[in-house]
Amino acid sequence: MKGNLVSLSAAWLLVGLMGSTTATAQNVVINELNLVVGPETGQFVELYGAPGTALDGHALVIVKSAFSSGDWSAQTQAVVDLNGLALNAEGFLALNGDGWQNSVAG
Repeated sequence: MKGNLVSLSAAWLLVGLMGSTTATAQNVVINELNLVVGPETGQFVELYGAPGTALDGHALVIVKSAFSSGDWSAQTQAVVDLNGLALNAEGFLALNGDGWQNSVAG
């Protein structure tokens, strides 16, 4: 999947795989991000690793920055449960992020 990658100058998006690690799932990486400025559609995160790797026990956590009263903080925007999902035969899994915002909250 190819998309426009956007620079997040004022806001940042931290995406991580969190959960228990196993020998196979710990080698899964974030292969591509597509962050769209404006409408909350078209965003995705693509994971890559060994074909067929099960992602049970893991979650994708989307975190964005927030600025309020002169202080920065982090807000969890979404938690995507990966239980029951696995990488496909080519080693990829694309997760639709419609609704994820690419902006500074505050």
